[in-house]
Amino acid sequence: MNWLNHFLLSFSLLFLILGEKASSGEIIAASAIFGMLLDLDHIAKWLFTKEKRYLRTWVQEPFGFVIIGIPVAIALSILFEPYYFMLVLVPYLSHIILDYLTVNEVSPLAPFSKKRFRLGFIRQFPDSAYSREYKKGVSENYVLAFNILAFAFILQNYSSNGLFLSIREFLPFVSRCFYFMLPAYFANMAPVMVKKIGLFDFPVDFGKKVNGGRVLGSHKTFRGFIFGIAFAVIVAYIQFLLQDVEFFRNLSFFDYDSWLLLGFLMGFGALAGDSIKSFFKRRIGIKPGERFIPFDQIDFVLGVFALTAPFFDVTLKIFAISVLLTFALDILVNHLAFYMKIRSEKW
Repeated sequence: MNWLNHFLLSFSLLFLILGEKASSGEIIAASAIFGMLLDLDHIAKWLFTKEKRYLRTWVQEPFGFVIIGIPVAIALSILFEPYYFMLVLVPYLSHIILDYLTVNEVSPLAPFSKKRFRLGFIRQFPDSAYSREYKKGVSENYVLAFNILAFAFILQNYSSNGLFLSIREFLPFVSRCFYFMLPAYFANMAPVMVKKIGLFDFPVDFGKKVNGGRVLGSHKTFRGFIFGIAFAVIVAYIQFLLQDVEFFRNLSFFDYDSWLLLGFLMGFGALAGDSIKSFFKRRIGIKPGERFIPFDQIDFVLGVFALTAPFFDVTLKIFAISVLLTFALDILVNHLAFYMKIRSEKW
């Protein structure tokens, strides 16, 4: 099951169960970490074994939930607030359930038994090696459509101020979301803008390969990361300088006194989100520049909100509108850059 489905289901369930007891930042972070990033358990298998297939590890199996999920939930509920118990368990368990519903190989008794079973009726998109052989079943795209509708319905009906905006509210709020996302937008554009600079021009993955393919690819460089973070910090600093001007203060969701932290988190989050997406694109055989909708458009947004939400007052409405805005802008800007010969690919 793709990351967006995991995130949306985790988010919707947490919001239904906890209401506004938990902050939007806590719900976003928990959905990202325990709903989405559990899939990073595959990295160790790809890097340190000769296994060439996309196999789940025991971390995503029922005993992983018992051995890892429950102790982490208990520890966080003791250290912070009691509702942290649900913040961990709900997305963790929903992740496992969604994976079991997807055409996949699972090991219910792992790590105590290596015996595997093929389960599920939902076909992954893009097709995995397993779902490609399994011609029947429901496309994951239908699940995604359902999750998006459920996400919007829950926010609109259970949030104190709703998700949707009146026509008069919409454009000003979109403008404020655009202003908030500017550091991340410049970070995301930085690798293309500085591609002719020779400094730090070596790949983040150091040329390493996983099962015959590059971990990320030669296009993900330290130059892009360093300049991307620098661009984001500079933009956040400019926003800090402008916050005394009434026009820009009205565009801001919060003050920019912590501009250095905000710029770093948005820059690193944007580039890390993009790199994680590239890692999974390489694993399922999608080449750089080939489309991977919707992740090509929102990967860096998810990375930004996963890192900034715990530190800044990012509401559900800001998150939702920023995702939709960035989805549209990313397609428009990348296509324009391609036709202007600034980029070598449309996506």
